[in-house]
Amino acid sequence: MNKRVLFKIFVFLYLFIFSIELIKKLTLILSKDLINWFSFIDTSLKSFSFGWLFTSIVQSGGGIIIILATFTGLGVINFITGFYSMLGTRIGITITPLLMSLFFKNTKRRDFRHGFEISLAHIFYNLSLVLLFVFLEYFFNIFSKIGFVVGDKMSDSFLVTSFPNLINLFFDWLVNIFLLLEYKFLLLVFALILLLVSLEFISKYLLKLFDGEQRTRKIINSCFRSKSVCFFTGLISTFLLTSTNITITLLVPLAVKRVINLKKAIPFIIGANVGTVLEVVILTLIAGKSLAIALVFVYILFALIGVLMWLPNTNLLFKITKYFSKKMMHVSRERALVYFVIFILIPLFILIFS
Repeated sequence: MNKRVLFKIFVFLYLFIFSIELIKKLTLILSKDLINWFSFIDTSLKSFSFGWLFTSIVQSGGGIIIILATFTGLGVINFITGFYSMLGTRIGITITPLLMSLFFKNTKRRDFRHGFEISLAHIFYNLSLVLLFVFLEYFFNIFSKIGFVVGDKMSDSFLVTSFPNLINLFFDWLVNIFLLLEYKFLLLVFALILLLVSLEFISKYLLKLFDGEQRTRKIINSCFRSKSVCFFTGLISTFLLTSTNITITLLVPLAVKRVINLKKAIPFIIGANVGTVLEVVILTLIAGKSLAIALVFVYILFALIGVLMWLPNTNLLFKITKYFSKKMMHVSRERALVYFVIFILIPLFILIFS
């Protein structure tokens, strides 16, 4: 095992937790200004579009969820704003595999289509769950009710109440040094960037720990034997690499080179979306706030319901993806690029004009 790489992982893990602590303290200090700043997200549609656009730009769904949960727990945004923004991140997160499928070098148009279908299946998987969650929350307030109950119960548990004290022991000294700086808003921006960058580098060095992207891709490919094995490969690899972006994007070259097919990729995608809960569970323990826990629990429900809904019906998702792949583009890279631009412009248009 590469000790230098392992050391770097621990350094960025420390910076990741430090950034959350710094965001928490700064958010309390700047709460009035932040509440006014976020007041423009005054509808569910704008909240959804904000999560979609922000995640599309930053390309870190887990990082944005952590920021949303922290802000929700500290009262900067309300639970409903956090909820719909969280759903928006599930659409925004699909952009990375889509980008990879558009720009991965290949010679044949048919090969390009196989890579594009991986990203398309990921989009349909998340879109179907988003529509279900919007329907159930809008008409029945199901997730608000469940989230509040679980948040209240868990915030009083021994683990959640004791863990922040342990965190304070290791991080408060550094946080307090940074809080001496005058420009608190710029410091908050720095903390948010640090959180996203540290998550990115944790994933990067974990890949190196597995001997790089090529080796990781071979390991993943060797596990595509059955539906259940594909599912658990997606779950475990994302759990270890802390990034759906990386694990699903790794499928695109495999599909382009005909190493795997869409039927095997779909259960992997479902598993990968379950594996993303690691970093947000860490946030739950650090935050200890009932509303933050409520939002994180709904995020976990999103992943679990996705398993129940789609793992028994992978053939249906396969047929839907194939149907739209053929209907949308006959797969031309240029036309796919047009869809990508539209994908970015939709949430931006909603935020500006609604």
